[in-house]
Formats: sequence, structure tokens, C-alpha cells
Amino acid sequence: MSRDSILERLADQHEARINKVLYTLEDDIVSSIVNSTKNNVVSTQIAIQLRPQLKALIEKNFLKEADAVIRDYDKVVDEFMKEFGVLNIPDEFKTLTQANLETITALKYQTFRGFEDVAGRFLNVIGDEVYQSAIAGKPFNETVKAIRGAINGVYQRSNEEAINRLTRYIDLNRYSSDPLKAARVKEARKILHTKYASDILGNNMRRYAGQIAHDSLMQFDGSFILSKAKEAGLNNFKYSGSLVTDSRDFCRRNQGRTFTQDEANKEWQRSWSGKSSSDPFTARGGYRCRHHWLVVTDIVEEKKPEAKPKPKPKPKPKSVSNITVINSARNYSTGKYNESNINNVLGGFKGQEKSVDLTNKFINSKNIVSLFLDRQMRLKPFRKNHDTKISLLYQKTHNDSLPDKALKPPKNANGYMMDNKEFVVVTIDDSIDFATANSKKIQDHTETILLRTKENKGRYTTKITFEKNNADWSFSTALEADITMAERRIITYLHEVGHQAHFWASKETGIATMADVFAFAGRKNINLTNYASSNADEYHAELFAIWSTNRKALKLYNPKLVEYMDNLVEKAIKNKNKGNI
Repeated sequence: MSRDSILERLADQHEARINKVLYTLEDDIVSSIVNSTKNNVVSTQIAIQLRPQLKALIEKNFLKEADAVIRDYDKVVDEFMKEFGVLNIPDEFKTLTQANLETITALKYQTFRGFEDVAGRFLNVIGDEVYQSAIAGKPFNETVKAIRGAINGVYQRSNEEAINRLTRYIDLNRYSSDPLKAARVKEARKILHTKYASDILGNNMRRYAGQIAHDSLMQFDGSFILSKAKEAGLNNFKYSGSLVTDSRDFCRRNQGRTFTQDEANKEWQRSWSGKSSSDPFTARGGYRCRHHWLVVTDIVEEKKPEAKPKPKPKPKPKSVSNITVINSARNYSTGKYNESNINNVLGGFKGQEKSVDLTNKFINSKNIVSLFLDRQMRLKPFRKNHDTKISLLYQKTHNDSLPDKALKPPKNANGYMMDNKEFVVVTIDDSIDFATANSKKIQDHTETILLRTKENKGRYTTKITFEKNNADWSFSTALEADITMAERRIITYLHEVGHQAHFWASKETGIATMADVFAFAGRKNINLTNYASSNADEYHAELFAIWSTNRKALKLYNPKLVEYMDNLVEKAIKNKNKGNI
């Protein structure tokens, strides 16, 4: 059997094994809760006592199976070494070295951390559901239903065997050359994706764990073969794997092509639906991609002494397109706040050419309306002098109307927006002059906040479980003495624009979640501010705030976060429809 087939079969088997154990986990957890209650009533004491039991069940079922799945990765290594052994390379590279074994162990551990992250996340979800049942007196059957949904989604157990039969048939005949069987496989896929779609959809443990089970095997394979190829001085890789009916156009276009590592890195900077990162050897075509890499070079050329490179001329600064973030055609203020000077502040950020350019393109491509409203807009007498003008402005720009609540600033809010409307609001209490704002002070401020998070110097403990930091509240409100009100409000403005970019990039439900951030950028140096750790929406808005003001500081903190936000904003610019997660 070819390595292509072995990889695909293992990926499918691993996902099936994880899915199967989640059914067992679901039943065990529900039984544990039922056996612990009295007359199906959950008390606060029972909820607290149940948490260690829930954790033990997750470890016994889910994490134990995850560990067993990861041990299977040795089969992938064995198959690759068979391929590698026939290449025309020195024998010393045809066996596994101690360094190779250490790399394999590290990659396995990294994968297990991903499973642990899912386990910890849904332990909190299930535990919170039980605790809320005790506090709010939620009906027991609803609590059980919610817990089942959190683990395996909304599904009908009566359909489980039908789904399993279809899945087994697809697995057995996926590689058949028989046209009749191929047609039946296609029909089976169609039934799974239509008739039983409601059985397998939703943001649940099954969805994330199944994806990790599939993708982490391929990521392990790509990372290991790259390290082994580099060790042997090889640099040609073939993009290989089977095409199925729902293969991405990107994969179809690159199927069978051979790249050097640099060529692959360049090609993978493109954007496409379902892209998970820009690393070709781990991302491949994106989530659940069935492709992998082959080392195809069978000749190792003798290395010639490298000629001293000629000194390269200093690159010219990249030009930023004309900054029209604040545009009189879609901008309104209730006072003389000189908000147009925000364009000059953005243009003054050093080293921010790419971020500023993308921000400018995004706001202009979506006609984001910028509103600078006095807090007195909460009062009807004050509002009547402005709401008609604002509504006409929005109507002209978007051929749509604004709801009344859009023009009533929430109490104590410095800024806000609505996920289904294309506007951002910054609230202003007193007369303010944005012309006094200093670009360098804003950049220094955001760098300081990020550094304080890294050094655990903030006042608040962040909520991201695997990396707790003492962080400041947010980029726009922390250390107010270091920046003026005008400078704080510019950061608030960018934070709200970040919400819009996040929603525009999230065209499909469940895209650009915290899990996606962790999958792309790792699990170290992830925390930003305490507010950012609230949820995925606020995290992306805070990340946008620093990305749009100080790329250099963010790159030193975690370069993957810069790349992640570049990809997200580019996607937001290209998307035709707006999503909401």
C-alpha cells in the first residue's frame, strides 16, 4: 500500500476512533450526573463535587484514546523512512538519529497539547452547564440535552448506525477504480452532507476533536519530513494526495506539482477558502486537507563554495495608498472634534505600511461609516438634532437604515458597533482635538501594554486557561496617564474597526474562533489584555488594535499573530458577504 493511502486511511481511522470514544464519553458523563443527583435535581454542592469526576472521565476516555492515536504516528515515520531509504543519498541519512527521535517526541507532545486544550475547554463548558443548572434551577432534561450537544452536537441516536454504515462504505470504496462504486461513494457523501447534516453540525467537542485527529497526523508528517529532508540537504517536494469531489481549487491546481521550500512558502501566501495558515508543510490545503508532501529529489549535489553576495541596495520604503480611513462622505461627528486628523496619525505610524494599507483598503471596500458621538446622544432632545442626518448619511452609503439603538451609546461605552451594520462609533464626552494625537506615543503605549502582559505586570488575570498572565485591562483604557484622551479614542476607534474586520472575515459560522488562533499561532505568547481574553470577538478586536499600531512589537511577541491578522484582514477585504460568529 502506498504512503498516500496509509496516511489517508490513518487520518480517517483516527477521526473515527475519536468520534467513537466521544459517544462513550457522553454516556459516561450523563450517567455520572444522573447517579450523583437526587430526584434529578442538581444542587450547588453536587455541581462542585462532580467536576473532578467529569475531569477523570474525560481523561479516561478522550485523552487516553488521543494518546493511543498519537502512538500510531510511528507507522507514518516507518513508511516515510522506507521511501527515504531508496533515494540516492548517503546511508547516514537513511536511519533515524537521536535528534530525529527527539523531534518526533516533541511533535507528538505538541499534538497531545492540542487534544488537552479541547479537553480543558469542554470540561469548562460541561462544568459550567451543571453549575448553572444548580443555580438557575434549569430543568434536568434540558441540562442533559445541553451537555450531550456540547460533546457530540445535536444528533439523533436512531440515525447513528445509518451514518456509520455510510461512513464505512465510503472508507472501504474511496480508492476503488470501479466507476459504479465511485458513483455510489459520491451518492453516499451527498446523503451524509444533506439528510444527516443536522446530526453532525455545531460548535461541539466532536467537531474540534475530529478536526485535530485528522489534521494533526498530516501536520506531524509534514513537519517530520521537512526536518529529515533538510538534514539530508534535499529541497524538492511534491504536493501529493487524492482528489475528492469537495477538494479545494487550490489543491486541484497544485496537485502533483514540485516545489522548493521557498517556492512553496511563496505559493502558500495566497488566500483561499478553508486556509488554516501560510505554512505549506503543516497547512497543506487547509482544514481537513487530504494532501501531503513527498521528497522527490534523488540526487544530492555537492555544495559549491558560495560566492560572496553583492551588497544589496537598501529597499525603498513601501508606499502606502492614500489614507482615506476618515472620509467626509461617510463620517459624522456631533461636535468639532477634528476627527479627520486620524488619517494623519495613521500615516505617522512607523513600520506600519502594510497594516495601515490593509486597514485603509478594508474600511474603503466596505464603506465603514465612522461616527463620533457625544454621550448625550442617549438623550432624545440632543439626539433629534443629529439622528436624521446620520441616518441619511448611512442610507446614502449603504442603501440601508440604522436602527434607533445604533445612535444611543451604551452607558460607559467608549466605542461600539453592530455585527450586521457597517459602522463604528467612538463616544466623546468633552471637546477633543485629534490633531494633538501623537503617533509615536500611541505606538510606544501599545508596545508597553504588550510587554507588561509578557512580564505579568498587569492588574488582571487573563481567562485563557493554558496561558494565564497578569495583564492590563485593554489597549485603550490601561495606563491612561501615558496617553491623552485623543490618543486613547484613536485606539478605541481601531478596536471597533477590528470587530468589523473580524466579522467580515468570518464568512462561515465558526471561522476565526479562538481555536483557530491557537491552531495558527501556537499556545505561547497568546494573551494580549484581560479584555481580549473575554471571548473571540474581543480578542480579535484587541489584536487588530496592536496589529494596526505596532507590528514590530507584535512580531517580537509572537510573529504568527502578525501573519494571522494579515490573512484575516485580506480575507475580510475579499469577502462578498459578512459573517457573524
